[in-house]
Amino acid sequence: MSKLLRNIQDNLIRFKDEIYDYFYTTDAQWNQFININNCKNEGIWVFLVSCGYALGKNQGLETLSNLLLKSDMEQPSNPKIFYEAQPISPRIDEGNTCVDLAIGAISRRQGTGSGIKFDKLAPSWICFCEAKFDSDISGKVKYDPNRNQLARVIENAICFQDSGNYVDGVYVTIITPKAYRDKRQLLERKFFDYNENKGFLLGDLNKCCLNKRQQNDWIYPEDIEQRFQKPNLQRVYFEDLIDGIPASELSESIKILSMQAFMK
Repeated sequence: MSKLLRNIQDNLIRFKDEIYDYFYTTDAQWNQFININNCKNEGIWVFLVSCGYALGKNQGLETLSNLLLKSDMEQPSNPKIFYEAQPISPRIDEGNTCVDLAIGAISRRQGTGSGIKFDKLAPSWICFCEAKFDSDISGKVKYDPNRNQLARVIENAICFQDSGNYVDGVYVTIITPKAYRDKRQLLERKFFDYNENKGFLLGDLNKCCLNKRQQNDWIYPEDIEQRFQKPNLQRVYFEDLIDGIPASELSESIKILSMQAFMK
């Protein structure tokens, strides 16, 4: 393991309490990345970016949201970055989707480690992020060979709720290295299709053979076709997120490490 990565991990331990004020992750996730010995996957970079912005406190989270949404939004009174968070799945027989990074009107679901729900008291917007380093999105799920990972994340964002109360502003952002855009990946094709015509998204979701969830405390939206028009699909590069991390004892080390990791 490089001395630089060890130095970053030492600083994460040093500033853990300050980071945790603005960053929600489980202890198991934290310990995993404190002990990791390589930086060649999207998980570690989402984690490091999140910690860097969390150290920037309210200003850091506002900067992060501006980059991810490409829009200036009113911030929650107690903003947090959620790492690998799990909203309740809109489909029966499908496990909860693990959202790489989530910000906005979000609160924890009590009794869960990573479960999240819509925070009705916060400004009504959320951003769910799907990140990739060099791998592609999954083109199917266990019980549905036609369901791709990006459509699944978008449906989770559209349906995000607390007992039938739905979020208004829906943003979904993909995060990749700049070099990723030159590859012919399923993620690239689906992101282009869904941005060109929301009908492609509606078509893919209508192909899903899994039953829609209908429970007393979770209601699949009746106006789902109107809500399909809501998601604002954005793309942000890891390099730009890393450049924007507020200055700290952690940020410069992350930037230097990224220069090594993102070399073609």
